[in-house]
Amino acid sequence: MKKWQAALLAAVLTAGLTGCGKGEAEDAVTAFELAHFDGVSEDGRIDSAFFYRNEFTLYGGDAQILYVSEEQSPEYGGYYYLYNSGSDGVILQNVGGEDPHRSVISCFRSRDLNDWSRCGAVDNGFAVRFENDEWPVGNCWAPETVYNPEDGRYYMYFTAEANPNPEGEVEYDTDTGASGLTANFDRFFVAICVSDTPVGPFRLLTSESYYGDAEAENGNGKVVTAQNPPINPKFDLGLESMFAIIDTHIFFDDVDADGDGKNDMYLYFVRHVSSDSKDNSIWGMRMKDMMTPDYGSARMLTKPNWKSVEYIADSGLSNFDVNSYRLVGQFTDHAEYETLADKSNAVDKEAYGEEYHVNEGPFVWKEEGRYYLTYSPQGVGRAHYQVRQALGDSPLGGFEKPTLDPATFMGADDTNTSMLGTGHHCLIDGGAGDLYCASWPNATPLTNNINETGRAYAVDRVHFTEDETYGRVLCGGPTDSLQPKPYSFTGKVNVAPLARVTATGAVEGTERYLTDELVVFRPYYADREFQSEGKTRITLTFPEPVSVSAILIYNSYDYYYAFASIDSILFHLAEKPEWYSAGEYVPVAGIFDLPFNPDYVNAESSCMDQGGAAVASFQEITVDSIEITVSKKLSDVRGEAIRISDIVVLGKGEGER
Repeated sequence: MKKWQAALLAAVLTAGLTGCGKGEAEDAVTAFELAHFDGVSEDGRIDSAFFYRNEFTLYGGDAQILYVSEEQSPEYGGYYYLYNSGSDGVILQNVGGEDPHRSVISCFRSRDLNDWSRCGAVDNGFAVRFENDEWPVGNCWAPETVYNPEDGRYYMYFTAEANPNPEGEVEYDTDTGASGLTANFDRFFVAICVSDTPVGPFRLLTSESYYGDAEAENGNGKVVTAQNPPINPKFDLGLESMFAIIDTHIFFDDVDADGDGKNDMYLYFVRHVSSDSKDNSIWGMRMKDMMTPDYGSARMLTKPNWKSVEYIADSGLSNFDVNSYRLVGQFTDHAEYETLADKSNAVDKEAYGEEYHVNEGPFVWKEEGRYYLTYSPQGVGRAHYQVRQALGDSPLGGFEKPTLDPATFMGADDTNTSMLGTGHHCLIDGGAGDLYCASWPNATPLTNNINETGRAYAVDRVHFTEDETYGRVLCGGPTDSLQPKPYSFTGKVNVAPLARVTATGAVEGTERYLTDELVVFRPYYADREFQSEGKTRITLTFPEPVSVSAILIYNSYDYYYAFASIDSILFHLAEKPEWYSAGEYVPVAGIFDLPFNPDYVNAESSCMDQGGAAVASFQEITVDSIEITVSKKLSDVRGEAIRISDIVVLGKGEGER
């Protein structure tokens, strides 16, 4: 809800600002007080025009998000669409009556990645319809929808369990001899559905619905029907072992590696635990078209608790055989690692982190020629089910896992426990130079028992930063504090990086961290904060006037360096605001004693809720420069030294980014 604290104060104030140097004279600045919203409200209201907060209002899991532009669809455009594999605990719904069928995959949409409304076209909110004689019967997990510009249709990929008691001949084992959950896992296949709209109804993709002929063969010579999965390595290739598949992800590359005149499309997936597999490993392969896999290109890309995987081309074995791969760098318990005489094929697990038997939830992002394979270790529900990255130079490997830090870019550490279990994610282009990661943390943070409280949707902005060892890597949240909404939604971007930055009392060289867009969430980056020896005045000077409407001053990662409040923010105005009506005008607007929300501090444990900022939003003003003075701290254990993680100024100007 939009809420200004008060009308513009008529009083013109004189603010005394003391510099950091001892004996430095006070600089008296005349300013009018700028009415603003500060994000600290007893009733929990926020300025939703600019900010959002992860408040766990949408439950489910493993959802991917698709943006549909207005140019792409005048009717459905301008929204992000979220496809959920377990909204409110409903995974699949059986519908009886005169039209018996099954409905699955809840569909929601949002303009700002925060406020979602249910919109699926099937049975009041679902997106997919299965007929009762079709092969999927349950465990419909991790849907992802992509738009195919060649035919203007939407294609959804997800995991589904096949019918154990089908009528007629099917291309999968109905009785594998396994029992319990393993029997279900043995029948996990890829479901592909198609729709003319992003809300559905999505129907199973078959030779008839894709090629226009029920008897048409796909690129592998297979006729695809509604009774048989379109991708089934065991049956299609005559493998001896089960090959259960979950967590599919589609990636469109910007190169044509196979020379067919079209940019390449890849399917990433997880070989799931089954009667023939003891862990969840990540695989990938090229697709010949929207429904036809290029099985010959398939590669295992990651294996739990190994740094990397190498394909042995001359092994004489199938590329689906795990024995055709060389595993490199086993994660070894620290004590055992220290005793190894030959450490050439081992790495210290303490440095790389525990992954248990799980690598899952793959997603691929390409940036400046590098491929980022992001994934989750440990397993759903665990506190450290989080998002890590493996780095590669080609879409099918090899991918190398960095050490735990900087590998982890969406996960908790020992001092950040407000958002746990942030695994199975997707990356989203915000549309204006901002990148987001949506994840599904445990609704009750300090528990692994998601069966009682479930998982809930969260989204956070992430960034790329340079690492001395690994080069350009992703870094980011999570947060449960106020954050800027997508720039494409608000019409504002972060203009702070346009400014020249100076600061009094600064530790030399740390001023650059004030506008590097890196908010510190983990100790690995703790030194990438602005550092001052005590009270500081930070000045952002813009090369051209910029119109601004909000500011966020991100606190230190470290409780003992964190500020308690902002003394003042002075906006030096380039022009008189049109809305100004308070009498005598002076070209400086001020915000004084801006609080830092105490909800973002755990004073008892002396730690910060990382990603918290002192925030202010206000009526638009055009400025030449901004001065920020900070002196008050949460703790004096480390004396007067203050650190600030980042400054974000939401606005627009001649030098708009």
